Amino acid sequence: MVRPQFKILLYIFFAVLLFSTKNIEISLSIGIFLLLIFMFYPERKMRSGSIYIIIFLTAVFIGNIFDGQGREGGYVYHFLFINISESGLSDALVKTLQIFSMIVGAKLLIINTGIPDLIAGLGRICSPLKIIKIPVDEFIELMYLTVTALNGITGEIIEKARIRSKQNNMSQLSEKLRFIVEIVLPLLIVTIKSPEKLFIQKEQNV
Repeated sequence: MVRPQFKILLYIFFAVLLFSTKNIEISLSIGIFLLLIFMFYPERKMRSGSIYIIIFLTAVFIGNIFDGQGREGGYVYHFLFINISESGLSDALVKTLQIFSMIVGAKLLIINTGIPDLIAGLGRICSPLKIIKIPVDEFIELMYLTVTALNGITGEIIEKARIRSKQNNMSQLSEKLRFIVEIVLPLLIVTIKSPEKLFIQKEQNV
């Protein structure tokens, strides 16, 4: 079994190779391969947040197209003051594919390793920094507590949403907004003010 720190280093190596190339054919080949993994991977977690990923990638693509205005290359689109060049379109596509590949790679890393093991692996990678008095252990512990707290908040919200859906019709927008105001916001406020309560409650439920 591959240790978490080696998986992290492999992911970093993959990211460096990915962003070191501007070749559209290579980026497109990697992107298509990872898209197939994204679509047909057996774990449903792989496709979680698909809508947000699509929105984010669309924003990246459009932003990089406009960022490419004024570059050399033949224009493929011109409207008023908007000029989209071939080089700008190619660069936007490459960057979007690179970010999508990073997202899928990160999902694979998390699904097959788990966040606690990844945090522990990151701690082992950063352990040489202790020589120069960098508080690695405190940083890793803070990361672990943050992830634990977020998981606790998410679980609490899901449980309360399940109970509320049995009592009311949560498909209506008014009920969703009411749930956010009455349940989610107070829970977030309590967690921010007294995060230790979340850990105490979690230990009592175990």
